[in-house]
Amino acid sequence: MLITRTTLLTITSFVYSTLGYYTNINTQVPNDGGCARYTSPNYVADAIDRLGILADIEYILAYQKTSYANDFKSNMRTYNDYFLKEVCTSTDGIVSTHAKEWYTNEFYNDRPVPTQGCEYPYFKNGVGYPAYARGKMGHFVEYRICELEFECSITASVINLDEGEERNSPVEDGCTFSVINPMLPSNLLSAFCLNTSTGYSHFQFC
Repeated sequence: MLITRTTLLTITSFVYSTLGYYTNINTQVPNDGGCARYTSPNYVADAIDRLGILADIEYILAYQKTSYANDFKSNMRTYNDYFLKEVCTSTDGIVSTHAKEWYTNEFYNDRPVPTQGCEYPYFKNGVGYPAYARGKMGHFVEYRICELEFECSITASVINLDEGEERNSPVEDGCTFSVINPMLPSNLLSAFCLNTSTGYSHFQFC
């Protein structure tokens, strides 16, 4: 099912999945001074939020920006951008779930302070995640920004990778891509394993 909403010259289209969340959201906004600002983590968090995947997939505790397979193999780059599941319960018992951006590294590790009635399940569970965009793993989010003459086209898509399948960085003129992996409770993942064919370590589902 395709739903289109127009608000203040912003056009957003949604592709709905049978599982309850959206598998693709595309937003087109006026190109007023360039599209680079939409790479900011708060825009990525908003895209994850609107997909609804954190609310519908209970065992995903957070997302973390990761490397495409070809980028990881060439420079083993890692990222410190996280998008935490924030679960809030109102005084009348209504539960809402949102994505909260969080940046951390060895020099800066302050946890976000939840507002009253909210919590971050990420900090209460051991988590596991793939080292880069490789399967078997479901519910990666690919974030794409394309700069057009008069518009910025922003797309968030849910990607599932089969056993051994890798996702390389797409190449498209005028567009930039990033991939964000789900972070799951460690009891849903097998032990950290070594892929003997590539020498790169990764997590897999049990």
